[in-house]
Amino acid sequence: YPRILLTNSHDGMQSFRFSVGIFRLVCSNGLVVADEEFSDFRIKHKGYSFGELRNVVKQAVKDLPKRVEVMNDMKNRILTEDEKRKMALDAMLIRAGVDTLEYDEETINDILEPKREADKGNDLWRVFNVVQEKITQGDFHAALTGAKVRKVRKIKSFEKDLKVNKELFKLATALV
Repeated sequence: YPRILLTNSHDGMQSFRFSVGIFRLVCSNGLVVADEEFSDFRIKHKGYSFGELRNVVKQAVKDLPKRVEVMNDMKNRILTEDEKRKMALDAMLIRAGVDTLEYDEETINDILEPKREADKGNDLWRVFNVVQEKITQGDFHAALTGAKVRKVRKIKSFEKDLKVNKELFKLATALV
């Protein structure tokens, strides 16, 4: 389900931010669609008019079909096993906020294992949704090569979740 996400600050010091996203009802993972072609919309907190607010929301709604088209392109792209493994590893690096780490094979396999029958498949959309849900929701085990296994927990920070979601989407759309 396409959605417009409004981000607001508690003290009025930052702009309103509108991001378009796709929400999967089945697993309650909020996916924020982001790439260079579709930037966020912003309105300064002070001195804005409701007309300006309405125009920003209209523009975001107008862009929804383009974003759904990107989703359809992802459904048509079949990934190789190597591409799936690289996506899982890169997703862990995005979550950790680092450029290089080596996770063991069991961690990569755990990230790629779907929770639902409907998510089984090799198309980019399904693999991406499995990886995105695992990375943001946690509940799997991870270990650096030769290190102790640790349980990965859900990302609780709204800002980090939003940032990770956008980076994961950029990672996936690079494969289209």
